[in-house]
Amino acid sequence: MDIRAESLSAHKWLFALPLAGAVLTILISTSMPYQQQDIRPWLEHIPFEWLQPYVSVPSFSYGGDPVSVAASGVEGYVEFFIRKASHVFMFTAIFLAALLAVYPYRFPFWGKLAGAYGFVFMFALLDEFRQHFSPDRHGMWQDVVLDMTGVSAAAVIVVLCWLWRYGSRFM
Repeated sequence: MDIRAESLSAHKWLFALPLAGAVLTILISTSMPYQQQDIRPWLEHIPFEWLQPYVSVPSFSYGGDPVSVAASGVEGYVEFFIRKASHVFMFTAIFLAALLAVYPYRFPFWGKLAGAYGFVFMFALLDEFRQHFSPDRHGMWQDVVLDMTGVSAAAVIVVLCWLWRYGSRFM
């Protein structure tokens, strides 16, 4: 049985609720000062001694700041990767929610994909710009690149799934 969006009985705006929730989550979290989101006090309760030999050597710069165990401790190093992974996860979720929001409308697949991708890109740019006005936060273009890397990977997976499901019939 083939289910088309036009035959769904739910109102079209219901498809936008996950997008609204994901966008609202980002807006609330990026409006908070960094101190309210700092998870290092919780990470101090986790024994990271076993991780020390593996993370003590790698160091790099992100946004002009050094990222290393020497600069921020094991907890700070782990927190950096948790925060950046949350960037990728949340903006990928926003992309998928944006695709869901346009699902009930009669646009070609590629138009829906480009629209969702463009929306997330613009939202990531505006969010980083907005962070300049939040206390103790700094918008960084590197975060936009990181966000869009996750979104690009999700877009490739969506396209591959679409091609696997429909082939070239709807291209």
